[in-house]
Amino acid sequence: MKLLFTLIVGVLILLIITPIIMLLFVKKKNASKTKEDFLTYIEEYRDYCSVTLLENKNKLLTFNEKKEMPLASTVKLIYLITFVEAVREKKVMLDEKVKVEDLDVLYLENTDGGAHPKWKKEHRIGDEVTLFQIAQGMMQFSSNACTDFLFHKLGAERINHTLTKYDLNPHSPIYAISSAMLIPAYLKVEHGWKKGQIAQAMKEMEQHEFENLANTMLHNVLNEKAAPYLNELSTISDLTIQRVLMDKLPSSTTEQYATFMMRVGESNDLSIDDKELIDRILGGEIESGKRRWFKGGSTAFTLTSAMYQRDAEDSVALSVFVQDEKRYELLWIRNVFHDFLKAMVEDRAFREKVIHTLGNRN
Repeated sequence: MKLLFTLIVGVLILLIITPIIMLLFVKKKNASKTKEDFLTYIEEYRDYCSVTLLENKNKLLTFNEKKEMPLASTVKLIYLITFVEAVREKKVMLDEKVKVEDLDVLYLENTDGGAHPKWKKEHRIGDEVTLFQIAQGMMQFSSNACTDFLFHKLGAERINHTLTKYDLNPHSPIYAISSAMLIPAYLKVEHGWKKGQIAQAMKEMEQHEFENLANTMLHNVLNEKAAPYLNELSTISDLTIQRVLMDKLPSSTTEQYATFMMRVGESNDLSIDDKELIDRILGGEIESGKRRWFKGGSTAFTLTSAMYQRDAEDSVALSVFVQDEKRYELLWIRNVFHDFLKAMVEDRAFREKVIHTLGNRN
C-alpha cells in the first residue's frame, strides 16, 4: 500500500513538473531567437508569410506579396487617411469635443490588450476628449473603442471610398471591426447556441452578412441596446471562435499596403499640412529631415505591419504579414518582429541579406 502511494505521488509530481520544465525550456529557447531566425522562418514557411519592400517607388523585394491575409489593426491606416482628408475638407474638426463616457461605451473589456485604458492613463484623458486625441488613441495605442468611434463618425461609405481612391485592390470592405466581437454573444443570446455551433454559423455566414451584423452591433451599443450581448462577451474567449473572427477581418496583401504607404508618403494626394497632421497623430520623435509612419496589428494567429520612412536621400515602404495556425511560433516572433522591421528599413547590410535569401520568388 505504501509502495502504491509512493508511485502515485511520483507520477503526480512528474505530471506537474514535466510541463513546467518543458515550458521553461521553450521560453529559454525562444528568448535566444533573433531577427535572423525570423528570416529563416519566412523562408521555410512561405505559405504563411508575405513581404513587400519598396525603395524610391521601386520594388526591392516581393515575397508571396499577393497572398491575402487578415489585416488586424494595420487596417487602421485606412481610417487615419480618411480622417486626415475629412479634416482637410472640414467634414470633421480636430478640436471637436466628445464626452469620454460616450466613447467608453464602445470599450469591450479584455479585447484590445488593455490599449484603451492605457491610452486614457498615459494621455491623462479626463471627462472630455477631442477627435484629434481619439485619432491618437486609435493609432498610437490601437484602442478599438477609438477605432469604432471614428468608424461611426466618418461613416462606412467614406472609409471604404478611401480603398477605391488609393486603388487598394484586392481589399475586402471595412466594417465596425471592434463591435464585430459581439457577434458570437449575439448568436448565443438570440439562438441559444453552443460555442461550436456559433463558430460554424459564423464560418458559413456570407461576408456581407457578417459585415452588416457587425455594423448593427455598433448601432446597438451606441443606442444602449446591446446589454444582453455585452453580458455574454466572454463567448469570444473560445479559440475556434477567435479563429473564425480573424478570417472575417478586412484582408489585403503586403503588395497593396507597401504601395499604399509609398503613395501617401510620396505623392501629392496629401498636402504638406496633411502629412504633418499624420506625424502629430502617430507621435514619436521625428528627427530633422526624417519621417516614419508605422502601424502594426495582431491577433492570436497573425502579425501584420505597414510602414513608410523618408530621409534626406531615400524613401522606403515595407509591409510584412505572418500567420501561425498553431500560435506557438508567434510566441517568439512577436519578440523579434519589430527588430526585423527596423533592420529592413535602416540596416542596408541586413536588407541585402533578406533580399538575397528570399529573392523575388512569387
